[in-house]
Amino acid sequence: MIRVCVRQKKDSILKVQFFGHADYDVYGSDIVCAAVSSTYFCSVNACYLFHEESILVESSHGVQTILVMDDDANVQKILINMIHCLENLEKKYPRNIKIDKEEE
Repeated sequence: MIRVCVRQKKDSILKVQFFGHADYDVYGSDIVCAAVSSTYFCSVNACYLFHEESILVESSHGVQTILVMDDDANVQKILINMIHCLENLEKKYPRNIKIDKEEE
């Protein structure tokens, strides 16, 4: 299962972490993994287009982390949209993706 952990303060996203595997299908044919990856990369690239230093992306031991460095309104909208897309996937594939939100 892919786990997505979202840390936020009020309506602002501070950090998003992705880890695990969808296990919907075999490697290379997993549509849940492909959808999550596409959503992640499109969102990160869009954030960089608006403000290159607004986020910091880290990858360590299979965990992908997006850290919000600057509370840019456009970047927040992109990240909120990313979470909405992931929530739609979670509704359709509850055995393969789980989103946890924590308030700071």
